[in-house]
Amino acid sequence: MVPDGSLSRRRLLASGGAASALLGGGALARRYLRTAAGVPTTVGGASGWPMAARDPGGTAYAPEADPPTDGVSVRWRRGILAGAEADERPAPVVAGGVVYAVGPFGSEDTPAGPELLAAAASDGDVLARARRSAGTAPAVAPARAYRGRTVGTLETPTFDSYGLVGLPSPDAGSGGWLGGNVSDPWTGTDTARWTASVDVDSDSYSRVHFGGTTAPPPVAAGDTLVTYFRGILAVVDGSSGAVRWTSDEGLPATRPAVRDGTAYVVGPDRGVRAYDLATGASTDLSVDLPDRPMYLAATPDRLYVAGQGWVSAHSFDGSDDWRATFPEGASVPVGPVAVADGTVYVRRADMTATRLCALDASDGSIRWICEDVTPSDAAFLPAATDDAVYVPTDAGGLAAVDAADGSVRWRFDPGAEPCSPAAIAGDAVYVVANAHLYALEEP
Repeated sequence: MVPDGSLSRRRLLASGGAASALLGGGALARRYLRTAAGVPTTVGGASGWPMAARDPGGTAYAPEADPPTDGVSVRWRRGILAGAEADERPAPVVAGGVVYAVGPFGSEDTPAGPELLAAAASDGDVLARARRSAGTAPAVAPARAYRGRTVGTLETPTFDSYGLVGLPSPDAGSGGWLGGNVSDPWTGTDTARWTASVDVDSDSYSRVHFGGTTAPPPVAAGDTLVTYFRGILAVVDGSSGAVRWTSDEGLPATRPAVRDGTAYVVGPDRGVRAYDLATGASTDLSVDLPDRPMYLAATPDRLYVAGQGWVSAHSFDGSDDWRATFPEGASVPVGPVAVADGTVYVRRADMTATRLCALDASDGSIRWICEDVTPSDAAFLPAATDDAVYVPTDAGGLAAVDAADGSVRWRFDPGAEPCSPAAIAGDAVYVVANAHLYALEEP
């Protein structure tokens, strides 16, 4: 068990300066002090985690974060209602001092959609909550027409068309949820800024994506949201909800990797396709892949592509840099990758087990294999800093693994249910497990 921690020394140091500046600020201070404790408010910058895999490129890397590495305790936890899909456990996201989370682990006794919860990152104070048919992590984007950000959530009702719903962030002052009253619940369709959808015939959700869902999470790239409506790729304006363009054919839907105005996606013919975000013009990259890719990530230097039992690195023109294959575990997806400080983190299988593996990002050689952690089959998505990588395990918890040598620094085991992928922001790790949203900190 991990003890419930009181205010830690690290948290006091992180929050002291901001707290002093706000003393005497009346209502303004009371409203915003909660976001001052080690939780920077940058959206899409180095300090936030505003979407699944953190940045548009999908690297799942937070270079400026300082999360717990030597041990772990619970800063706070909040209950979150489950939906009906037992295998879905989307990762939380963090932006503007707010944590957004989708409820996990449903049953036939809870037929309603999961709960979408917004809580203050510093102390867990609930800002808004609602039952919605969200099945993926949301994405938070700036909105030109509003004071506050747009929270884009892909809603996947059983019988109706999928829709990307734009909701106002609760840190938007008088323009926020229900007039900015943080005590009001976020319920009903009247709270949405907009809903975007398209008529589609294609349905290519056949793979497990981040957090156990079969629908890929939306990606925020500036004030643009990139998503799939079933098998159709679409780019949506984060302020108005207008669909700027859609792909002209169905594609194998997986999370796009966006870099320098281009969205890289799985193409229709076992390849990779690049779409210009502004115009929708597409180009097929000449990549030589062993089979259809399942996951992509883009750094400033390379495009990383992963499939079942392999991961490869490419220049952005499609030429190969290197490929690592794990033939004895070829039926096991490498899974979403994290790319951090010259290291690529993947899932590697052999004849006996599946392990977390660190590869050299320059040539694909193995740096280490963590023999003490078996990554979760469904929820696997590493979250990395320069010092550690945080991985959901098949035992139901979260493990922090040393980035230098693959040793286990700590484990968080809240209960029997599987754990979501983690989000890292400031000095904390956020995770959904055992029907709760947790903030974890150094003891």
